[in-house]
Amino acid sequence: MSGMYGISGASFFNTYFGSSGNSGSYSGTGSVFSQSSSVNLSDFSMIRNGTYSKLMKSYYKNVDTSSEKSKLTKNKDASDVKSLTLTRNDAQTLYKAASAMNNSSLYSASSKDGSYDYDTLYKKASDFVKAYNDLHDSFEDIDSTSVLNVGINMTGNTSANKGLLGKVGITVNADNTLKIDEDKFKSASMNDLKTLFTGRSSYGDKIKNYASSAYSIASSNVAASTVTGSAYTMSGAYALSAITTYSGII
Repeated sequence: MSGMYGISGASFFNTYFGSSGNSGSYSGTGSVFSQSSSVNLSDFSMIRNGTYSKLMKSYYKNVDTSSEKSKLTKNKDASDVKSLTLTRNDAQTLYKAASAMNNSSLYSASSKDGSYDYDTLYKKASDFVKAYNDLHDSFEDIDSTSVLNVGINMTGNTSANKGLLGKVGITVNADNTLKIDEDKFKSASMNDLKTLFTGRSSYGDKIKNYASSAYSIASSNVAASTVTGSAYTMSGAYALSAITTYSGII
């Protein structure tokens, strides 16, 4: 292929994608991509018909020449990934706390004296309230619409159960967080507690499902997020990544 800016087919690939290879393909470490690329000659027409140009224009349109603005963008993206990681972890904690409350044996009377173990139940309920509040607070730093929708549904369901929660000593605050009163909780009807936290479609079961959804969505967003070649690991530590995704640019 000559006549395209005076560059032959082989030299064009050598210039943009690296040294020529065998079997009808060219591979190498080109300036366009951050790691080894392989382009089959059957795709060469994409470059001739302007697709390559569209790729470059789309790519460089998103690259700010201002190092200061690039730094701010990187910091914001990194902060978003860290917030999603926190939300994911808080969602996992709430899922476990809600699952622990959905244990019918907690609401059974002792075979010895017919008493109920309110102390154990209160401890697990306190863990649930704390985990709920932690996840609620982590939603405030999230930009993901899909994650925020889970938060809206979760708080809406809690508001709908405000009356029953109040009967067992759990108050819904003005900011949609929860507060538990130990004395009122330990004097609550065991039937009310069991209805609230056990069984399918109970309040506790729905909160567990919301936590599961938040965990899945946040996990997917963390896995998909890259910050100009870098990303946070699952533990929140900043680590270099060799992967840069180009799908969807053209």
